Amino acid sequence: MKDKSKGSTSVYNLIERYDYEDTELKKDGSQASRIYHNYREYFEDVRRKFNKIMSISGQMDGVIDGVVDASNNVKEATLTIADGAQDQAKDVSDCMIIIDRIVGKMDDLGVISDDMDNLAHTMNEENSEGQKIIDELKESQERNIEAINSIAGEIDKLTKRMDEINEVIKLLYGITSQTNLLALNASIEAARAGEAGKGFAVVAEEVRKLSDESRNTSETISEAIGSVTKDLDELKKTLDVSQEVFEGQSDTVNKVTDTMNGIHDSIDTFVNKQREFRDDVSVMMDEKDSLLNSIDNIHQITENSSATTEEVASLTMMQDNSAAMLKQMARDLQKKVTEMDRVNSHIKVSLDEDRRKKIAMMWDIDVPFWNPATEEAKKTAKILNFDVDIFAPKSRGEAGAKEATEFLSKVNSNEYDGLVISPVSGRNVDEQVKRISSEKLPVVFLQSAIDGVPYVSIIGTDNKECGRNAARSAIKLMGGEGEAAIGIWSDSKMDAIEDRAAGFIEEMGKTAGIKLHKFAVKSSPGNDDVNRIVKDLLAEHPDLKLIFTTNIDWGAEMAEYLRLHSEIDLKLVTIDFTKEIIGYVRNGQISAAIAQRPVLWGSTPLEMLNKVYDGDRVEKTRDTGTYEVNAGNLDIFAKRM
Repeated sequence: MKDKSKGSTSVYNLIERYDYEDTELKKDGSQASRIYHNYREYFEDVRRKFNKIMSISGQMDGVIDGVVDASNNVKEATLTIADGAQDQAKDVSDCMIIIDRIVGKMDDLGVISDDMDNLAHTMNEENSEGQKIIDELKESQERNIEAINSIAGEIDKLTKRMDEINEVIKLLYGITSQTNLLALNASIEAARAGEAGKGFAVVAEEVRKLSDESRNTSETISEAIGSVTKDLDELKKTLDVSQEVFEGQSDTVNKVTDTMNGIHDSIDTFVNKQREFRDDVSVMMDEKDSLLNSIDNIHQITENSSATTEEVASLTMMQDNSAAMLKQMARDLQKKVTEMDRVNSHIKVSLDEDRRKKIAMMWDIDVPFWNPATEEAKKTAKILNFDVDIFAPKSRGEAGAKEATEFLSKVNSNEYDGLVISPVSGRNVDEQVKRISSEKLPVVFLQSAIDGVPYVSIIGTDNKECGRNAARSAIKLMGGEGEAAIGIWSDSKMDAIEDRAAGFIEEMGKTAGIKLHKFAVKSSPGNDDVNRIVKDLLAEHPDLKLIFTTNIDWGAEMAEYLRLHSEIDLKLVTIDFTKEIIGYVRNGQISAAIAQRPVLWGSTPLEMLNKVYDGDRVEKTRDTGTYEVNAGNLDIFAKRM
């Protein structure tokens, strides 16, 4: 019980006990009263300033934690860049060696090109000469055929003349026979005439002799004509055979001519192409020096860049050391301030201090994905001098909605200054948030809003674009063709999940070579769900190449299943990136993870609420974007996890 006496002794007793909480003690002009009030004003001022120092010290601790974390991340990123720059410098050096070899080959190619050009000209000239010889052969062949046809005609004429001569000889045979008969009759008549017919007998004998000679001559002529006719027949047969041969040769010559014409056209094309090739080689030779200069410049720039990144890495390490020292100084300051508070705790003053803002923050489920947001929210709360109460349901569905409702009911019944929430599906949840909003508490939504609830801002990912990005990764992994499948929540609805699915389906539909199948899944996978679903999918779609899961729970479960069943050749694309996902990406069970930036969802809402309290304007929506994590870039992002 405080001593309310106005006596000097009582006042000195209060001063002796460092008790300056008596606000009813009036200033009466006495020395004790003046001393008491002077001390009270002094210690109240000290306490106010000391409390401010303690607050600033706490805020500084939060800021420095952020600086140290950022410094560590920058250091890791800078070291990665430095390593990459060194590798790049080595690669460029290797490229210089390869380019030198290529340039040497280009010089050889230039010589070969000139030789080929000369050879092409020679081929063209020889082809023209060959074409000329073929044309002459064709003309000679045509003349030979004409000569053979002429000889055949003459033989036909001779054969006809021989036939006519044979007819004359036949006539002579008849005359000779008649003459012989006449001579015989004349001899008989001369014999009958006796002496008077002797002279006539001599004439008859001479006629007979003449007839015999004429017959013999006719026979000789007939035999000669028969022999000549036979020879003419043989000659005719030979000419007929020769004509067939010449006609065959003529066909062959025509074919050779056509072939030579084709060869001539091909050689003309070859010559033209060779000239183009020679011109291209000439251009390459002209640009060779420019290429060498460009590569040399790149090499110099890369060397300088490598040196610069090494210097930046050194400076970053120094910055990291300075940040560590700053952190230690902040810890020491905090310790000293706490110590001073303990030392001065016996000094009692009565102060009307401003109450710290108290913010309720609720994630949609208690999973590792939200850990970065939780840590960042705690650091930001230190900096802004807020108290934060962070909650997340242990499960989804009805049980999760019940947990969320109970937490929001507590927010409704206690003194809170704001709500940051990633909505959980459920009618009671919606009603509780509407009630909170009706109390004029500012609400910041993460990922999606609740219909009919006024809000300060929506912070998160453009989930349709997130789904589209996942589809682009899937299309690239599939080479633009094949069959893919997407899991669609069947037992619970969440705008973010549905938007991801819609964006994925929309983007995949733009590629004609890909067929997309949809399959129903629960919002939270059970023990046997993955096994059953994959078996059913592969049984119905044996050519399935890729599966897309719209949230990390299903991504992790699918990845674990694929790890245990390495014989199944399926690519997996999922959303979000956590420590658990790193191993699955590294080992190939997850081909691509489309990562969000939940770390910003811990700090940005508190910064926006602080602006609201200060009367500043805030943006209605903020997209924190996504990025792809795969085996190629995993090491860069894994260092920050």
